[in-house]
Amino acid sequence: INEEKPIKIFVMGSNKWRESEEWPLPETKWVPFYLHERGILSVHEFWDNESSDSYFDSPWARGYAKYVTPKFVEETEIVGPPILELFLSTTDNEVLLSIRLLEIDEKGNERVLTGAWLRGSQKQIDEKQSIPWSFYYKHENREQLEPNKIYKFKIEIVPTANLFRPGNRLGLLISSSDPPSSPYEAGPTSRHIKRQRPSRITIYHDKDHPSALWVPIISGNIIGTYLSMF
Repeated sequence: INEEKPIKIFVMGSNKWRESEEWPLPETKWVPFYLHERGILSVHEFWDNESSDSYFDSPWARGYAKYVTPKFVEETEIVGPPILELFLSTTDNEVLLSIRLLEIDEKGNERVLTGAWLRGSQKQIDEKQSIPWSFYYKHENREQLEPNKIYKFKIEIVPTANLFRPGNRLGLLISSSDPPSSPYEAGPTSRHIKRQRPSRITIYHDKDHPSALWVPIISGNIIGTYLSMF
């Protein structure tokens, strides 16, 4: 075992193992996929006068916001810890965030790759103990949010390893509770606490509020674009 490399990763999609001396992999490039109106997730920067999105969360209606890329034009390998930088506000003094990354095939079938969870009142990060791809959340106390104020959240997503085939798409699902049934069911991790007070959560994505999913890509983009036109 002393002769093996310390990092060994199974890449879904290719069903092959990768080995490395370093983590994240030294060839990793974090590429920002920006959130856009109409549910678009794209490497294209923001258009002028983009509007925000919102969803309603309550015991009677658990809403969500979903963003999907156009189809990948070539094989693209994503390996490592994605990071979500999200600007949002809520009508409540608290927000519970449940994040899912999805792979969507050409027939529209969805598969959960990984996820993340964060309580808004405990979003404080210790910058000295954090590294660019992994945040040290203090969890020392809860600082209630100010209703309708826009906050920036830095959310560390559990690492994943997946090969996207041409024609497949990457999806981002943002909600305030773990969805109770497929296609977003995540087994034993899907029973987190739900907020009982109704609220409306608004997600901002414009030049002043550049919400983006930073994706760790280790291969692909040979022809100079990750995505087809849309």
